Amino acid sequence: MREVAPFVTGFGVCTSYKNYLMLKGAGYDYVEESVGRLLSPNLPSVKVSGLFSQIKETGIEIYACNSFLPRSLKSVGEQANHETVLKYADIVFQRSKQLGVKGIVFGSSGSRRMPEGFSREKAEVQFVELLKKMAPLAQSYGVEIWLEPLNRKEDNFINTQVQGAAIIEKVGHPSLGMVCDLFHVARNGETPESLRETTRYVRHCHIAEKAKRTAPGMEKFDFKPYFSALKKGGYRGRMSMECGWENMQKQAVDVRKYVQAQIDAV
Repeated sequence: MREVAPFVTGFGVCTSYKNYLMLKGAGYDYVEESVGRLLSPNLPSVKVSGLFSQIKETGIEIYACNSFLPRSLKSVGEQANHETVLKYADIVFQRSKQLGVKGIVFGSSGSRRMPEGFSREKAEVQFVELLKKMAPLAQSYGVEIWLEPLNRKEDNFINTQVQGAAIIEKVGHPSLGMVCDLFHVARNGETPESLRETTRYVRHCHIAEKAKRTAPGMEKFDFKPYFSALKKGGYRGRMSMECGWENMQKQAVDVRKYVQAQIDAV
């Protein structure tokens, strides 16, 4: 793996595997796919085996997959069914191993959203209990789970890096880490200092501009305070562009250069 910066070891894009070769030509290292679109847990293995073989033969690197659980599989609340969630997760982790996927991003606000009037304390107990079973399952396939705090408009449960870190501490398993998504961090008004304090749990990063979730550089959002916090906190890992594009093929090089320039400035 080539080194992009002292603490960012590779750039990728959250997109279809079909864009990998174009993005590789633009200087990116991998793509981050969707669980539902690529791993297709609801389909039998025979339906995906041909595609998986093609991806491996082509040398496409899929470092991570996001959009883990559908909203129909509840992690918390009265309708939570952990047995069904874990069966689904088992297929996800098994197929991740087949494709060499390193981490599964656990945002999934529809799954983990607290029902109205449901106790936060109860939800946290349920969620920690689920993750204590899920993390060893992921480990058995050589895969990691990366919990993603989401902004308050998208989720009512785990919003900040501090809240995410508290969950990870309670679970206490090496296969569970955290995503630092700078779009959600900025939307929530989290300080660089709180970021630095929780960086030890961060295994992966997402990035997009604050106002409209556009590709970095489109509105010249200043990421440097956050990059500085990650660097001082000891982060060393990859960073995915999880953003909207006007034209990915035309913008890809300039977006990567914009992020790299801001990283180099800290």
